[in-house]
Amino acid sequence: TTLFRSGPILASPVSRWRWLLSYMGVAAGGSVAIMVGAGLLTGLGYAVQVGDAGEILPLVGASVAMVSALLVMSALTVALIGVRPKWAPAAWAGVAFVGVVGLLSETL
Repeated sequence: TTLFRSGPILASPVSRWRWLLSYMGVAAGGSVAIMVGAGLLTGLGYAVQVGDAGEILPLVGASVAMVSALLVMSALTVALIGVRPKWAPAAWAGVAFVGVVGLLSETL
């Protein structure tokens, strides 16, 4: 749907790089915000359950460590769209691979 709405934007004096970087900035900022929030809430839940507030920051750090993987997946998606826009759904194969490996990592 974004590709259909991009025509009027790209017809204006906005460069393609600036348009792309604005989307990537939102993706990166959103990824960081979600991972910090998830780590904080996980740490708070753990602190309430166990009674040890010293584990909140390490759990936030562990969540933020995953941001680089999220950014790699975002970059892969942008690269696929850049090469062939019709290949964009193939980015879900990367998400599926990460999900399967995450679920079966101990078994594998």
